[in-house]
Amino acid sequence: MRIFLSLLLLCNISLSAQKPITLEDIWQRGTFSTKGVPGFNFQNDGVHYTKLESGAILQYDLRSGDKSGVIFEAADLKTSAEGWQGAFDGYSFSADEVKLLLSTGTVPLFRWSSESDFFVFDQQTKQMSRLYTGGKQRYATFSPDGSKVAFVAGNNLYFKDLKTQQIVQVTTDGKQNEIINGASDWVYEEEFELIRAFEWSPDGARLAYFRFDEKDVPEMTMEMFRGNPYPEMVTFKYPKVGENNSVVQPFIYDLNARKSIQVEIPDRVTVNNRLDDYLPRMSWTPSGKLCVTWMNRHQNKQRYWLADAVTGTCTKLLEEESKYYIDLNEIKFLKDGSGFVVQSGKSGFNHLYRHDMSGKQVAAITKGNWDVTNFYGVDEKTGQVFFQAAAKKPMQREIYATTLAGKKPKKITKLQGTNNAQFSSTFDYYVNTFSTANTPPQYTVCTRKGKEIRTLEQNEEVRSKQSEYGTIPVDFFDFKTSDHVTLNGWMIKPTDPQFKGQKLPVLMFVYGGPGSQQV
Repeated sequence: MRIFLSLLLLCNISLSAQKPITLEDIWQRGTFSTKGVPGFNFQNDGVHYTKLESGAILQYDLRSGDKSGVIFEAADLKTSAEGWQGAFDGYSFSADEVKLLLSTGTVPLFRWSSESDFFVFDQQTKQMSRLYTGGKQRYATFSPDGSKVAFVAGNNLYFKDLKTQQIVQVTTDGKQNEIINGASDWVYEEEFELIRAFEWSPDGARLAYFRFDEKDVPEMTMEMFRGNPYPEMVTFKYPKVGENNSVVQPFIYDLNARKSIQVEIPDRVTVNNRLDDYLPRMSWTPSGKLCVTWMNRHQNKQRYWLADAVTGTCTKLLEEESKYYIDLNEIKFLKDGSGFVVQSGKSGFNHLYRHDMSGKQVAAITKGNWDVTNFYGVDEKTGQVFFQAAAKKPMQREIYATTLAGKKPKKITKLQGTNNAQFSSTFDYYVNTFSTANTPPQYTVCTRKGKEIRTLEQNEEVRSKQSEYGTIPVDFFDFKTSDHVTLNGWMIKPTDPQFKGQKLPVLMFVYGGPGSQQV
């Protein structure tokens, strides 16, 4: 945890010859609001991306920004699909980019979750079909070969065979405020950002899913506005500190046998004969085993279990324990089946490690007295690993490339400040977002080596307003405490000559990171 000290000298810090900054400028008029660049839906070739614009899915070339095609246009579609109204609010592709899932009438549920009516469009046959008519669906997802779609409706998990149009109900016990299959409860969505709680196996022959039993979780009732002038009273399961959480169990459904088996996670924690732990992640290995992440409720122990898809029995892949706390990190299995990459803070700093499929560490991909702050992924064709780190200073973020063996890490961003990347699907290009405490964000398209190709947005208007209004830059500094601990801080101080040499009151904030209190 890093401690930041902020000092604000209390005085009128605007220069008389420049415009004063008012609360209306900040909150009402948005005078200093910056322009952003939305996320990119990259296509498989790593060069093109798609956008939803005016009822159409358009294709653009990342390198030039030129429109290169129209993937789908609702206005031109002639279909008799039941319920299709000619508009949609979201989309996703099958793995081969032949089929589209179009969401309509999307309604938000909690922070990240939502439900919609989905339609399937085949670009080859130009046929449109409604996914399901029994109520809104959540998390509709193509199977790896695009022949099926799994989804959650009414707290139960289903899949649809797109060739036969047959819908199969995988679970039957789903019930509001009692049992959830294939979707997460409020706690897992809010604390672990787990939304969709099912995963297709690599061969599409099985569906793994979590079953949440929340019958013993206390309820909360609150008012919610859902597009009407009057609120609705909504009751949902909401455990406060020390109360019962949902009991979560993993299952694997065999599409051919039409039955589910329970995955038996060893060494689970029980309190008063009731499971009291977390299963926040699941993922499939290339060989078809299910990896389930386990954590204790204190979240200072973490284990990765590999489950046999036929029997449900588990073997331990990896275990980590801390005196204090362990971050939940995604595990990245390499497509060649040789092992996986995972983050860990076991050295005292967050770093990337490569392990084989027995769990043995084979390489420390990164190391040093600094933290990896974001893991972007692995280009398995070249063996390159891309990540963000605070390697130079805690207040800066750079983007690096290295190898799976951890040799010759290279910084590929040049500007000093905060750099954050969104890589294309092939890692050949990325969009870099750069900013500092004193400059608004700018967005550029770069090659994997960091060469800038074009600028998307520089927020020049905001830069001009900073000069026009005489905004005062933040100064960073560090200092040692009486315990010889180095802390970082920043200060805003007046520049007007009338305050020179004067003693001024100071407003001080101490910030210790997420979850800490400010003083």
